[in-house]
Amino acid sequence: NATSGLFLMDKRLHVTYMNSAAQEIIGYGLAELRGRSLHEAVHHSRPDGTPLPLAGCRLWQAVIGNQSKLDPFEDWFIRPDGSFYPVRIAAAPIQRDGRIVSVVLEVQDITVERAVARRLRDLALSESDRAAKLRGLIESFGDPVVVTDRDGAVSLANPAAVEIFGPRLVEVGQLRERLRRED
Repeated sequence: NATSGLFLMDKRLHVTYMNSAAQEIIGYGLAELRGRSLHEAVHHSRPDGTPLPLAGCRLWQAVIGNQSKLDPFEDWFIRPDGSFYPVRIAAAPIQRDGRIVSVVLEVQDITVERAVARRLRDLALSESDRAAKLRGLIESFGDPVVVTDRDGAVSLANPAAVEIFGPRLVEVGQLRERLRRED
């Protein structure tokens, strides 16, 4: 029932088992990969198309370095159709007598996560740009303009408002009181 792809590999990173989520994520069945190098099947090239030799693979480096675990990192895998997709990988070598005998690998396809993050970043930039334009427009008005939030706290006062009411505009209530006193 795991939603992450789980692989069990021998010390050469050849697949010995993978769950159904792993099969769905990488697009290969267990029968196609059993005894094959996962690296050669889904991680043999970089997104720019240049080869990624096994010696350059972080997972392989962790295995030959006999690391006790590999913290999650982001990388790219390759679908059977040759397209690349982003993944988050974590690994935990299984050791016997201080030597790695197999590796458990957890893989998550983060395509949607990346798309959502990119969309949120674009929206934030768009909102920031709109806010800057609105702020510029308000500040250019010759008449005093004070912008408040729903609680009455002043979030923006243009130079004309600051000139009339002073630089210490704090909230609408204080501004109302000051205007009443000046009437």
